Amino acid sequence: MKLKRLTLGGGGALAVGRVQWPASLLELHISDVSMPEASLANMPNLERVSMSNCRLTSLTGIEACKRLEVVDLENNRLVSLPSLAGLPRLEFLYADSNRLTSLPPLGRRLKRLWVKHNRLVKLPSFASSRALREIVVSENKLRSHEWLATVPDRCRVVLVRAGATTVREKRALHGRFPNLRLSF
Repeated sequence: MKLKRLTLGGGGALAVGRVQWPASLLELHISDVSMPEASLANMPNLERVSMSNCRLTSLTGIEACKRLEVVDLENNRLVSLPSLAGLPRLEFLYADSNRLTSLPPLGRRLKRLWVKHNRLVKLPSFASSRALREIVVSENKLRSHEWLATVPDRCRVVLVRAGATTVREKRALHGRFPNLRLSF
């Protein structure tokens, strides 16, 4: 029998070094485990990965996980992510509460992107992400809204920021991007 799902929760008291995960895994769920580095290499069948509250600073090998549909990396210490454009099935990316300053190219099938509470100063073009239906970028350091021009019509975009957007800014953005569902 091959292991298909693995859940590991440490309650904050467990520390894990570099691990060679079983190649047979379809789902890997790790939370509240101190694990600064993680590699997903040699996991070709992985469909869902959740590594939240793990103090992750480095994630490698994700580009080899061609079956990934859901990636949850919330509440870690990641400064960057590897390219996700080569993941043909990726639909959901949750990377809230990290230290991200930019995002890599994203996949074509991505439907939901949550990257609130990071240090993002710019976002990539979403022109090739036609399936995108929700972007949550609240509480970042975005300097420009030019990226909104590349977001697919009818996409919900949450733009809350510290210091709140003024009524004038809100009206201007709604006027400039009428086909988006903007929330402030």
